[in-house]
Amino acid sequence: MVSLWGKGPPARVYAAGWRKRRIAVSLGFLALWRRDPARARALLLHEAGHLGSGEHLIAGLGSPFTRAVQAWPAVFLAFGAAPLVWLAWRHEPTASLMWPQVVVVLSRASVIMVPVAALWCAELAADRHAAAVCGRRAVEHALDEIGAGGGRTRGGLTHPPHRLRRWCAERADGSLVPALLALAGPVILLVHAAVVVCFTTVALLLAGDPWSSAAASSLDLAHRDVLTVPLWSALVGLAVLWPLLAPRWSRLWAAATAGSGDAGGGAGRAGSGDAGRAGDGLGPRARAAVIMLPAVALAVALLPSTGAVERDPVLRPAGPEAGAER
Repeated sequence: MVSLWGKGPPARVYAAGWRKRRIAVSLGFLALWRRDPARARALLLHEAGHLGSGEHLIAGLGSPFTRAVQAWPAVFLAFGAAPLVWLAWRHEPTASLMWPQVVVVLSRASVIMVPVAALWCAELAADRHAAAVCGRRAVEHALDEIGAGGGRTRGGLTHPPHRLRRWCAERADGSLVPALLALAGPVILLVHAAVVVCFTTVALLLAGDPWSSAAASSLDLAHRDVLTVPLWSALVGLAVLWPLLAPRWSRLWAAATAGSGDAGGGAGRAGSGDAGRAGDGLGPRARAAVIMLPAVALAVALLPSTGAVERDPVLRPAGPEAGAER
């Protein structure tokens, strides 16, 4: 589908239904096709990679998921930081008491790293698909076409930085990039857990907790809230079964596109078929690491709680009964 709108990306996938999807190209893309067919083909194959993975509902134009990710910083500033600024400006006596709460809110807001990492991995995997079909040089030239603006990307939080995409495109033929993409999910969840621990420790220190008690309680809270058994069990199962699930997932979306009969059918079949032929690129050691990392996290999640939260004087202050005994 050709868009007559003068601005916007040269080519993007979008949803025309639950399983029906298309690729929208701009007039600038048509001009690029005449001027440099290799770059234009690489851009189109990148979008075909999204088609072959069924990502039109998540990463496509008009997706509510990408809209929510892009709006998250403004929403957080409006409803998280603005109330504190208002209280401080009004010289309210409770303003100083809100600092620990604000630090805790900041730690929880870091969960935005998870969907951002998912979107970045989808884009990098689509770049790798295009490189497998038309070569990494064509992909590098196509990235120059969409990233010619000081290295800034078009999608903000929804697209990785231009330098990162070029770095991955230059190594698209090796096994390093597939291993990093496969490990990105567990790694970003562990980074989120580390952020929660750091910010919660600072919040407890601001609330008057001793250092040792604050650190122990932060680790205990992260163990309960982030290292959950159902989540890491699902990640271990996905890592083990992924070699069996990936071909079926590609065939699912290839069948949906083949039956649509629109102009996107050929691109969708190419996207899923070429991706299946390329494989995930993981060697035995990389696949073992992909399984071991969530397995180790699951083992830690299965450990019993230390009970530091219940003993913390700030989180569990002494009640009336304790005061009566004293």
